[in-house]
Amino acid sequence: MHLFAFANDLAFAEPAQLRYFINEVKYKIDRGVLSQTNGQILIDSANDIINSLSNRVR
Repeated sequence: MHLFAFANDLAFAEPAQLRYFINEVKYKIDRGVLSQTNGQILIDSANDIINSLSNRVR
């Protein structure tokens, strides 16, 4: 699956899928496929969703 196509599905993902996504983004940053700036935006978005999901469960 293309990285940005996966990003479009973040709002419907489970936390484990989001952590996997974050790891994939970090891998792409490390390999120079994705810029640090754009990668961090994706990571921050995924973390925001994880946080909102955990707050909703409480």
